[in-house]
Amino acid sequence: MGLFSKRKLFDKTFLLDDKSLLFKNCINFSYSNIYNDNYVVQGFTISRDYCMISAYNKFKAKSRIYLYEKNGVFKKYVDLDNSAHVGGIAYDYINDIVFVTGSWGVINAYSYPELIGGNIARIECNLDISKVISGVTSAATIYFYDNKLYACTFEGVGKMVVFDLDISRNKVKVVNEELISNLPSAIQGICVFKHNDKLYYLFSQSFSRLHSIIKLFDDSFNFLGQYKLKEIGLEGIDIDYSGNVCGVFENGIDRTRKVHLSDIVQRRSNMLDKKYCTKGVYFQEKLVNLKENV
Repeated sequence: MGLFSKRKLFDKTFLLDDKSLLFKNCINFSYSNIYNDNYVVQGFTISRDYCMISAYNKFKAKSRIYLYEKNGVFKKYVDLDNSAHVGGIAYDYINDIVFVTGSWGVINAYSYPELIGGNIARIECNLDISKVISGVTSAATIYFYDNKLYACTFEGVGKMVVFDLDISRNKVKVVNEELISNLPSAIQGICVFKHNDKLYYLFSQSFSRLHSIIKLFDDSFNFLGQYKLKEIGLEGIDIDYSGNVCGVFENGIDRTRKVHLSDIVQRRSNMLDKKYCTKGVYFQEKLVNLKENV
């Protein structure tokens, strides 16, 4: 089959390999309260107890993590200890840690039990993609799976740093780090999952008024397929146990959206890919100029 076929890669019977991820489930729900608070939606992750959304304030108030029960009921928000863009949030289900992107390439770590209790307790952590990627860079989004943290950039040519972690005595240590390049442009969210003992990657793309896209790659980072959404502004994504890719949006869309893996087909839009590349290059140039003026 060619890139322009419509062959599906998964079916509706999909289940994740890892049964420890049975907690990954939620309904579609409204997060309009975040916009009502004058905050901007960014990252998304499903934890054992809640759906968690990271959000920043354009007027530099403290960034926040919003907690929603699995039935969509808003529980609370927790103010972070910084006013970073917080483009990515990831739940470490093995060590009960919440990772959140900070400024530039920094990734911060917090105690999950403390955070859902309404408190901020930092965990010692030296994760920083700027130590791995040369030049001016920023961690746009992150994802945790199987003691690895994946951190992606938003550029014309996407990059990803894979941190192999060792977490003990309330400290996050990097055992190994790997840089992957030639990834999709304008990455806003990432998921990593296993099915039938094979590893897969999902990347969300969005910018301004362009249609949002979810792209699927294999463990060698070969493009497999994509799904183009009618909505704009797709940001953070996570995958539930049954294969639903759950995502949140900025640009005023105030409800989560699910796309099942069976809806992803072997099809590609070269024209849209070029537009995303242009926007990624533009953003990277803007980032460099911003860094020079800090």
